[in-house]
Amino acid sequence: MLAIVVLPVLVAVAAAEVVAAPMAEGVTAPLAAGERVRFVRRDHVATTTATVVETGPGWIVARPKGGDPVRLPLDDLARLEVARGRRSVAKEGALIGFLSGAAAGGWYGFTVLCIDAAPSDRAAFSPSGDYCNTNAALGLVSAAVVGAGTAIVGAITGALIKTDRWQRVPTRPVAAGLSIVPLRGGAAVSLGVARR
Repeated sequence: MLAIVVLPVLVAVAAAEVVAAPMAEGVTAPLAAGERVRFVRRDHVATTTATVVETGPGWIVARPKGGDPVRLPLDDLARLEVARGRRSVAKEGALIGFLSGAAAGGWYGFTVLCIDAAPSDRAAFSPSGDYCNTNAALGLVSAAVVGAGTAIVGAITGALIKTDRWQRVPTRPVAAGLSIVPLRGGAAVSLGVARR
């Protein structure tokens, strides 16, 4: 019974030490000279785009466009991202196309198709009271059809537009700790992971 409890605890202790040791020593950003980065300093709101000049443990030197190189301690950065390739904006184009087309199609179906009705029919005061209600359903259909068409156009347009694909880079070391407390009839294990 003791081996069943002790063996997993020893494995957990060994794993925690292997994982925690390199993380606790400090972070070296996985960046290379010449890569494009964008960052936000803790005391600023604006995002700055720059090119990496040099990296070291706990700092990077980056040159903003049209500026001088700046040494940045990683602890002073609220956010750091690196450009890793290019991507299209097809999804965003499809969404914008659908929303604008659905709005135009819905407006046409709800207003223009109902204008042909007599004033009493438009206000739903007609004896049948369903002329504009039918056109309202047609308005929903026209919103869906026009929206789908413009979504295709937006997706094709967005596929032709390329932008940087930004990947977040950790800026603060991660500390991990493990504690084992002997209890009557066994032991309690606590594992904690935190950013410093």
